[in-house]
Amino acid sequence: MSTLQRIFSYSKEYKLFWVLSIVGFLMAAVGSSLNIWMVHNLTLIATLLTSPEAMTEDVQNSAFWLPFQVVSIFAFLGVSNFVASYFNERLSYEVAHDIRLDFFKHLQFSNIQFIKNVSTGEMLSKLIYNIEIIRTFYAGFITSIVKDTLTIIGSMSWALYYNWQLTLIFFTIIPFIAVSVTYGSKFYKKYNQKVQGSLAQITETFNENVKGQEVVRVYTQQNNQIKKFASQSGVNKSQSIKLVVTRCISMVFINTISGIGIAIVIWSAFKLKVTVSELTAVFTALISCARPFKNLARLNEQLNKIKEAANMLFKQLDQTHESDKGALELSEKNCTLSVEDLEFKYPNTDKNVLENISFNAQCGQTIALVGRSGSGKSTLIQLIVRLFNSQSGKIFINNQSIDTFTLDSLRKHIALVTQQPIIFAGSLYDNIAFGQPHATQESVMHAAKLAHVWEFAQNMEGGIQADIQADVSNLSGGQKQRIAIARAFLKDAPILLLDEATSALDNQSEAKVQEALNALMKNKTTLVIAHRLSTIKYADKIIVLENGEINQTGNYESLSKSDGLFKDM
Repeated sequence: MSTLQRIFSYSKEYKLFWVLSIVGFLMAAVGSSLNIWMVHNLTLIATLLTSPEAMTEDVQNSAFWLPFQVVSIFAFLGVSNFVASYFNERLSYEVAHDIRLDFFKHLQFSNIQFIKNVSTGEMLSKLIYNIEIIRTFYAGFITSIVKDTLTIIGSMSWALYYNWQLTLIFFTIIPFIAVSVTYGSKFYKKYNQKVQGSLAQITETFNENVKGQEVVRVYTQQNNQIKKFASQSGVNKSQSIKLVVTRCISMVFINTISGIGIAIVIWSAFKLKVTVSELTAVFTALISCARPFKNLARLNEQLNKIKEAANMLFKQLDQTHESDKGALELSEKNCTLSVEDLEFKYPNTDKNVLENISFNAQCGQTIALVGRSGSGKSTLIQLIVRLFNSQSGKIFINNQSIDTFTLDSLRKHIALVTQQPIIFAGSLYDNIAFGQPHATQESVMHAAKLAHVWEFAQNMEGGIQADIQADVSNLSGGQKQRIAIARAFLKDAPILLLDEATSALDNQSEAKVQEALNALMKNKTTLVIAHRLSTIKYADKIIVLENGEINQTGNYESLSKSDGLFKDM
């Protein structure tokens, strides 16, 4: 399927809007062509009225009814343009909505590695800029193809009717216009690609700057950030100007060629001794075609622009979804977790992040993972929830490979609290209930109290229903962490993954949350990543990782007494 076919496939559900907008443009084209007939009659009547001997009863009747005909034609044009414009724009917004929704849906299930490799700015540029290009193309395409084409056909038909010789003379310039359009479109495509690429860079820089304002100011990088943004914006400006110059030069040639054609028509009219009313009608018809001809001439330019925008968008939509070949539904309330000879390296890299990892966790056991940064602790958690798939080795839940379970059923049995909790726009209540939208208010409040969210929520306007600001500036790091922990309490999954879950808490809050976590971990299979060794004293087993391999295993007491990496930590 070609790019254009794929774009138009989104409009299949809106055939009625297509039909109504085309009917409206057809009516508008008819109304526009009637202007030529009206001008011819007006010129003819005006000429006859200057001759007293020509003042017949028919001429007087025509002169009487002409103003009413003018009102009727303009009213007809108004209604026609309303019908055409409304359904045309309605179609474009419906399609834009569907593409935007399709884009967002696909993002939710895309391969996680692809998402990590694409910048937020590039994503936003596609979501906003590229889809808007497609929408405006839809709105302008029907206008150009239907209305402008029909207007040209109607106007030229009247011109041929009043004087076919002059009209055919004008037709001789059309090949020259086509050559000008074809030549200009090559340059337009080149500069349009650069404009869209630079826009993605601008969006990414702006997004990073807004998110990192605190760091930018502390490191006094405001001026450097301004220079960087100005440079990228300057590239966008220069390429956009080249785009405009290309378009304007193309229009200069088209206008000049059109002017030459009209000049030849006027010169020929004197030679052919055409009447004033005929010349006026033909001249009006040719002038009426000027704008439609320009619009159709720019259609190729618009096609290049839409193809480039759509190809960038469809490239992401064509990315494969994350693998979900499992068919079994995990339904047990108690789960064992075991890892056997696990090895993993990230795509397009040569070095293993994890190598020969094996351990077992029985129901209700707590396994702690410790090690220096970059030793593979968080990667192991990502493999358990199947954000990535290992190159060799297996992860088992209840002696069944996790690859055999559906992703939904697997992840419903796992609760995760990460080192950097994600807080969504909305209320405290909504954030705790995230993932459990049908939870009762009592259960949400219970989770909030267990995670000590209720302590600070009481002091916020609105309490548990308090709105969280878009930049989460009204929450401290510890408060955000406690909200994430409350989510885990509410989910009450049999497998609990804690990736530095208490790292952002002060000592007093940590003691309270650790007490709550101990209660939460009861009868649950828990995997804990921690740098603070005090938080894993009571783990059933501690695994020390070094460079992606298991360096030591044991409990806190035995490892503390043994020489090795754990003792040095």
